[in-house]
Amino acid sequence: YGIITEMPAGPARPQALWVWVQLLWDGLLRQKQIRWHVHQVALHLVSEGRAATKSIFTHLNTQIPFAYVHLMACLVHINLFILALQSGMIIAKAVGMIIVAKHMPAPAQATMDTEASTLLIAQLIYLALVPVLYLGFLALSQEIADPFGTDLNDFPRAQFHNVMQDENEAIIQMADNIPPELLPFVLSGPDKSHAGSADNSDNSDADG
Repeated sequence: YGIITEMPAGPARPQALWVWVQLLWDGLLRQKQIRWHVHQVALHLVSEGRAATKSIFTHLNTQIPFAYVHLMACLVHINLFILALQSGMIIAKAVGMIIVAKHMPAPAQATMDTEASTLLIAQLIYLALVPVLYLGFLALSQEIADPFGTDLNDFPRAQFHNVMQDENEAIIQMADNIPPELLPFVLSGPDKSHAGSADNSDNSDADG
């Protein structure tokens, strides 16, 4: 990471980093260590990598329309405000019922106390859970706005890395352990077939 962290500050550094990758492939082509068609495929992959990096930053830097965000936040806070008024009135009614029930006969007092206690407990539970859920949804939407970090709700980068590493290691192991039945196809090249066809044509000319 040293050469990357020492890069001069500037815009679009992750996209510009692909220039170095292209220079490496250009150097391999000039040194004749790869063929031209391999170089063309590499340039196509470099272009796709740069485009993928740009796509990531486009999604990160393009914000959700402010009107939509403002509307959702306003609806949540208005709902919480109405909930507070509703809870206050119901709790006040329940407390009043309990006070009135003290001056009533025993059977009616028990019935009113049960009804008031049910209203009070249900409203307290509702008042404790609903604001937490709504405000939690707002916090979660803010957290998942950038899924490329290291938070709990971000993309599992370690899992992606491990899966890719396992796939590459499996491919290398398969290439190193070729079945004997496939060795003739792997070791035979186009030069031998061309040479064989040339020998056959020479023999046919000699016979003619």
